[in-house]
Formats: sequence, structure tokens, C-alpha cells
Amino acid sequence: MPNIQCPESNVIRYSGPHVIPRENCVMLSFGETRSDDEILLSGAGTSTQDKCEQQLLNVNSVIRDCVQRFDASGKRGGIAVFFTSYARLESFRKATKIDGNSNVTFMGRKCFFEQKESAAEKFNSIELQIDESDREDPDDASSQSNYLSSLLESYKQAIDNEGTAFLFAVFRGSLAEGIDFSDDYCRLLFVVGMPFISPVCDEYDDMKHFLQQRHGKSDGARRASEWYMVQMKQALNQVLGRVLRHRRDF
Repeated sequence: MPNIQCPESNVIRYSGPHVIPRENCVMLSFGETRSDDEILLSGAGTSTQDKCEQQLLNVNSVIRDCVQRFDASGKRGGIAVFFTSYARLESFRKATKIDGNSNVTFMGRKCFFEQKESAAEKFNSIELQIDESDREDPDDASSQSNYLSSLLESYKQAIDNEGTAFLFAVFRGSLAEGIDFSDDYCRLLFVVGMPFISPVCDEYDDMKHFLQQRHGKSDGARRASEWYMVQMKQALNQVLGRVLRHRRDF
């Protein structure tokens, strides 16, 4: 492919309003619980297993409070909770003692969990070259697809029949893209932490090295930081796009 560069003076940038009216969507950020317990999902807040468990219990407190207010308003619908990793999702499940099968209830609602085998965590804007010998077995792909279809069908059926259900999933997982949670299939969305990729992962190191080689050490580091932020925003927007589906959605 030829390297075609467009002069900055020829670039026109436009940012339009969202199709959903402001009154149809309320976004809140929680840094502490109702009882003033801090929520810190990185660094010192999760440096040990006990600290991580306490932080996730604080998250649980916020979720319960919001859901209780939601119920008091008379509204019904699905509730999706997205975590930054399968490990964090599993830690939340253990901390709150929610069983991992769909027959258990949490706050009077059936619970559905995305399993790690159902989706491969991946990074946007990165193409990985895979040897033919390493390619996914078609039967495994079919099994994962069937599992995902069954999970979604069960979740939506619970909402159709009972008016509500919980779905616990992961950023960059199979449920984070290409899935339609419009209308009652998701009325509440919880984002537990920002989906930054690990700053010590190989992909980040490779991208930083590539950018520093191309643009110099200082400018390359700056561009790597921008890329790092873009990856987070893309993952977040992917999830938001699952639940904000049309201009009358709320």
C-alpha cells in the first residue's frame, strides 16, 4: 500500500451531537459509596487480594443502591455490568458470593455470566499474524458461537418473561461488540473501571518501541500515550454502543 499523507490544512474535523436526547440518558460516576467508602480500582486500592475484595464489595454497594432506586422508579429491564478483565469479574463474583450459574439470583434477578472461553480478549487497531498451525479449530469456534447464542437467548428470555435480569461481561469480550441490547434488554449499564490495556503488556511495549523509532524518543512516547488512551476510549465506546441503539432508546 502506498504511504499517502494528507496535509493537515486539508483535514476537516467535525463532532456532531448524539442521536439520543440528553434527557434519555443519565451518566453518573461514583468514586465512593453512600457510606463514604472510597472506590479505588487500581494501584493501592487493589494491591492485595483483601484490598481488591473490599473495593469490589464497595462496587457491589453502589450497584445495589442504584438498582434499588431503579426499582423504586417503577422501571424494568436488563442490567449489564462490564468489567475490565475476566479475572476482575471472577473476583467480583467470589467477593459477592454470586454462584456462577444462571439459576442463581442476585437482587431477585437471574444472573448470566460471560465465560472466558466464549471470547478472546483483543486490542483494537492491532493485527496479529497467526501461523496456519495456530489457527482456531472450526469446531471450537462453532462451540463458542453456540454458547454465546444460548447465553444471549437465555438472558433476553429472562427479561421477556420476568422483566429483568443481570448480565456480567467483560470489555473486549464477545459481548462487547456486535450485540444488540436495545430497549428493555439493557436499561442500566455499570462500567466497573476504565478498560485501559496493561501498561506492561507486550502490545503496548511493541507499539511504544515502534512509535519511538519512527518519531523519536520524546514524540514517540507522547504518541504511545495517546494510543494508550485511544484503546481505552474505543473499548468503552464499543460497550456504550451495545446499549444506546436508536434515538428513542433510554
